[in-house]
Amino acid sequence: MTSKLKQKRSYPITVILILLILSLTFAYRHIWPFGNISLLSMDMEIQYVNIYNWFYDVLHGSASLFYDFSKSLGGNMFGIWSTYLASPINLLVYFFPHDRIPYFITLSTVIKVVLSGLFCLLYIRKRFAKVPEFHGILLAVSYALIEYNVNLCSNLHFLDIVYFLPVLALGVYRLIQKKDVRLFALGVAVVILFNWYIGYAACLFTAVYFVFEIIIQNRMKMKEFFSCFGRYIGCAAAGVMIACITFMPSVLATLNGKGEVSLGYLKPHFHCSFMEPLKALMYTALDVSSYEEPAIFTGSLILAIVFIGMIDRRIDIRKKAAVGMMLFLIFLSFSFVPLEVVLSGMKKTYSFHFRYSFIFSFALIASGALFIESYQEKGQKPSVYAAVAAIILTAAFGAVGHFKEWFSFSEYLVLLIPFSMFALSILFMANENPVYRKCAAVLAAFLLCSELTLNASHSFARSHIRMDDYSVYVNDVQKLIDEIKESDQESFYRIEKTFSEMDKRRNEDGKTLRPVATEGLTFNYNAITHYSSLIDTNTDDFLSRLGYTKPDALCSDYVGYNPVADSFLGVKYLLSEKDYSGLSKLRTVSYEGKEAVLYKNENALKLITPFNGDETEISFGDNPFENQNDLIKTLSGIDQDFYDAQPFTQTDSTEWQITVNEDGPVYIYFSDDHQQTDLYINDEYVQSYYGRFYTDVLYIGDYSKGDVITARLDEECTKTHTLYAYVLNEKAYGEVFADLKAKSFNPDVFEDGKVSFTVSSDEDQKLLLSIPYDKGWDIRIDGQKADFRKACDALIAVDVSKGTHEIVMKYHVPYLKTGALVSFAGWVLFFLLVKMKKPQDSSDKDTQTAKEIT
Repeated sequence: MTSKLKQKRSYPITVILILLILSLTFAYRHIWPFGNISLLSMDMEIQYVNIYNWFYDVLHGSASLFYDFSKSLGGNMFGIWSTYLASPINLLVYFFPHDRIPYFITLSTVIKVVLSGLFCLLYIRKRFAKVPEFHGILLAVSYALIEYNVNLCSNLHFLDIVYFLPVLALGVYRLIQKKDVRLFALGVAVVILFNWYIGYAACLFTAVYFVFEIIIQNRMKMKEFFSCFGRYIGCAAAGVMIACITFMPSVLATLNGKGEVSLGYLKPHFHCSFMEPLKALMYTALDVSSYEEPAIFTGSLILAIVFIGMIDRRIDIRKKAAVGMMLFLIFLSFSFVPLEVVLSGMKKTYSFHFRYSFIFSFALIASGALFIESYQEKGQKPSVYAAVAAIILTAAFGAVGHFKEWFSFSEYLVLLIPFSMFALSILFMANENPVYRKCAAVLAAFLLCSELTLNASHSFARSHIRMDDYSVYVNDVQKLIDEIKESDQESFYRIEKTFSEMDKRRNEDGKTLRPVATEGLTFNYNAITHYSSLIDTNTDDFLSRLGYTKPDALCSDYVGYNPVADSFLGVKYLLSEKDYSGLSKLRTVSYEGKEAVLYKNENALKLITPFNGDETEISFGDNPFENQNDLIKTLSGIDQDFYDAQPFTQTDSTEWQITVNEDGPVYIYFSDDHQQTDLYINDEYVQSYYGRFYTDVLYIGDYSKGDVITARLDEECTKTHTLYAYVLNEKAYGEVFADLKAKSFNPDVFEDGKVSFTVSSDEDQKLLLSIPYDKGWDIRIDGQKADFRKACDALIAVDVSKGTHEIVMKYHVPYLKTGALVSFAGWVLFFLLVKMKKPQDSSDKDTQTAKEIT
């Protein structure tokens, strides 16, 4: 069989092996298509599934790619698309309606895992051409099923960079070896376009990989090195500039979300010992919340190859130095905090740590391929002494790790036994006896597939959400939302609910242990709730000051009815399983075999409210009740408090007695920090409190003057607590909001990214819109561009003169045009680089491959 035919057959063989391992894993875990379990877990369930639902609507023309009022009062969606959805693979969501989205997620996961293997094999075939076909397949399968891919696939958009990283590395090699700038420049553009946040780490890695390739190449003259380095910098710059059409507006959108830099963490320090993350190299799947275990498991076969190669004295010292430098720098980032922060986009992560850890797995694969090729070039086989030494050193490390309680004795055996078997099989695969070679090859393939299957199965163990349960919930709730919209044809109002798709799994004990959900995007209703990395921090801070969630939670949550704030923001309908006073109970509804009540808020304001007060006088503090008092006083011009403070005494560190001094509904709020715990009122469980999603204004019941209420937190905490207890003055609240509601009005046109209305008045007016302030809005009054400003720290206010005026608001993504211009300049730079440095041999097969890829 010719070499060319062997290369072609290795790709389908790789795909078959990857699909076989995934099939065995899915069958064992009853994951679709071998069962009814979906891959919804972690952030995939909390936020991404709803974002995919939104993208389905975008592709079908029922949602805007640029702006959506379902996103936490309203917000820029272009950044969400470019951060989570820019990969062409996501276009497949077009064929999966809302109740079928979990099927798309599974299919997309499989595609990205397979692509990881295929692109890795392409890299090995073109970069390490002397690596035998069998070894190349095993390396590619190992990369496809690295810990990162199977354990962090709940962040499915991360995988878009995993599968493209080998192509990026191949581009660096071609730039150095062939002076071909095309593949690397376009590779940088692709990873930034697909996912700039994870792509950023991949681009930084190319600098390390560039040095790796330089070291293992023949010695370069200084002039040649600087010329090569200049091409590298030029290509990187061109690639980033080409991607700026999405990169620039996305980064600036993120700066309003989780994008704040963490410069304070650049002070040199370690969060754990340098050696401790080594335990993550064993097959046992990591805890995704662990700060000591990066997702770097790549398989014992790769470890054995690299370890033996580093010990073997016959391997060129330059190659060992290149491998050691590359692996050391990346591994150092798993304990040395400043390096971690740099690789994480200049910010500290608080979950899914080391989101760049796949680059270490790829570095291991590249190192293993380098050593295999080194043996092939010299016609040598791995040293027996090196293999034995590797086994002994691994046993010693395992013993130390067990002694330090990094892992149990059984886990120690899981580390040592596969490693030893792979080390021995590597020796036999190089044996002159063909029988030994074939037996060793079969054993190595079997061991590798078994190990990867076990690891993937362990990782997918948390997948337990049934496909049909999700479909039933989506269809039932969509029906409820559609019924509300059919009965109320007003152009604007908001809907909220106190339950989500996650209740069944995260509320099994009857306690409200469910995080925020972004279901406004799924069911296409105007909402308060939103959770993504692209939430606007001004909106988030504003909502936290009104008591919807804790400050700096980076989410907008809705746990329960918050009367004054709800009415101000136009929350007209509430679906809840809880009982509330002050709302009109319309009817009992059912969803997924459960019951809830549909409430109507008769005091909900419309979108636009005229006001005369000075909004600049509002100064929000930590007390949400006083914040709401001040807000409505300014809006209405009436000096009237709606919440009245109630006296209380603290009987111990986690218990308070509230003495009610007037009749009415009582609300409480804690403004400080505490670990998530349970809150009891008069010894009856009410809800979880504290934590990221559960610090909210809480209705605890209607009480009479003289009643004494006991509030108790279930867990002690050394921190101090600040309790606020208030009674709602229902009469004042009703009167003032009746007046405000009579003045407020809805627009004639209210669409995502477009609002228009006519206003008539005998005097100059200030108009407040419950739409978040964003400089992307263009407001025209009678066709003339008008100024608008931020009011109440978050919303839009605009001044209109007396008379009748037509006001039109349109949203344009900030910096999109600027990004397009920079992108055009990037293409110009790219073609200049291509023209200046053409490939050395245009007939070379590798050049032809680069043309096919680009």
